[in-house]
Amino acid sequence: VKGNLPQHTLHFASLLVAIADVYDALRTVRPYRPALSVAKTATILIKDTLAGKLHREYVSKFLLLLNVLAPGRRVILSDGSSGMIVEVRDGGFGIFPSLQPPRFRRSKKNQPGAFKMPAAKRPTPSLRLRA
Repeated sequence: VKGNLPQHTLHFASLLVAIADVYDALRTVRPYRPALSVAKTATILIKDTLAGKLHREYVSKFLLLLNVLAPGRRVILSDGSSGMIVEVRDGGFGIFPSLQPPRFRRSKKNQPGAFKMPAAKRPTPSLRLRA
């Protein structure tokens, strides 16, 4: 939501229209670019929400209605690793997809028998949807 007004002073319909407008603009073919995929559009909506431009709860519900964060869907994390969504919880102020726990993998770059660090010890990456 652009401007200096806090989101709580804006009418809920305005907040919903802002989400629909961004979604439509990204999914529409333009003379200078093709329409973006649903996954890429959802990723942009999530980034805009985290930046405070869109209402978190409404974007969460919108993405759940689109079935973008459906259990069983494969996703790519910002660190390049991939996972699968097992469940989606609504934490009241945003969506929280639970990912399938990462498995230990043998690292080809290190010595034989070495394992990559488990995700629990790595910095938490953010979610990026696979196109």
